[in-house]
Amino acid sequence: MVIFSFFLLTNFTPLGLAAEDVGDVIFDLKNVATDAKIIGGETEPTIYDYVGRFINLFLAFIGIIFLIITIYAGFRWMMAKGNEAEIEKATKLLENSAIGLFIIIAAYVLVNYAIFNFIDILK
Repeated sequence: MVIFSFFLLTNFTPLGLAAEDVGDVIFDLKNVATDAKIIGGETEPTIYDYVGRFINLFLAFIGIIFLIITIYAGFRWMMAKGNEAEIEKATKLLENSAIGLFIIIAAYVLVNYAIFNFIDILK
């Protein structure tokens, strides 16, 4: 049964495509992808592209700082050895880093939304 199914799937061509038409199919797919601006059609980056890249890089750097602070707070909590004051400092640091992460994500979303809308307005 499996061999029969494989035979049907490999030889049945509902669109009339044969093995020699594969090159044409790939060519047509490239044309569709180019028309949809998925591939090709590369243009020179504009100032808006550079600003967007810089902002995304800056936000990624701040995200790395968040990760470092979170690891430091977790380490500090583990090394507290039951000292309530140290545990409270570590939890406060974790809370602040979580708030910072929320602000970073919100800034990322807002900046990307604003930049894409601004570019669309100018076009």
